[in-house]
Amino acid sequence: VYHQLQKEYSTALIFFEKALEAVKNHPLDTAMIHSYLGLLHCDRRQWLLSLRHYEQALDLYKRHLSTGNHPTIALIHDGLGTLYLNKGEYRAAQREFERCLELQLCLLPSKHPDIAGTYNNLGGVFNEMGHYEEALLYHYEALAIATATLPVDHFDIKLYEHNITETKRKLSYN
Repeated sequence: VYHQLQKEYSTALIFFEKALEAVKNHPLDTAMIHSYLGLLHCDRRQWLLSLRHYEQALDLYKRHLSTGNHPTIALIHDGLGTLYLNKGEYRAAQREFERCLELQLCLLPSKHPDIAGTYNNLGGVFNEMGHYEEALLYHYEALAIATATLPVDHFDIKLYEHNITETKRKLSYN
């Protein structure tokens, strides 16, 4: 993971492939490595590889977790949403972020910062589709949760405020 964060993708890929081999008899660990590979390939804009790894992770988690409602599954849907958003497939991104949100609302406190992040992601999707009023609703919801749960100078609050400002600007031009 360190190498991925440092954008040393080739090195990260080598380590993840070795890790996959090492944990091949442990499905939940294998799923986790596939989710990291999904993110890595998404960062590299290798959409098909990213999708394949996310789908493998999702399949393993659904088969081996005791419940289908699990925060880790929400994270996979978030990753898929990001993948589709980056590809410009906005309806698919919306669907994945909505699945993520549905799980989060069942599993997390209603004012959890992860939920704020998902609202912000949905706002971004609607922004890209040109549905600025709907985007604003999601961005405002993200900001409301963030201001209730995070320190006043937290990066996410600044990000959500920026997204609201930009969406309002786009709305005023239409």
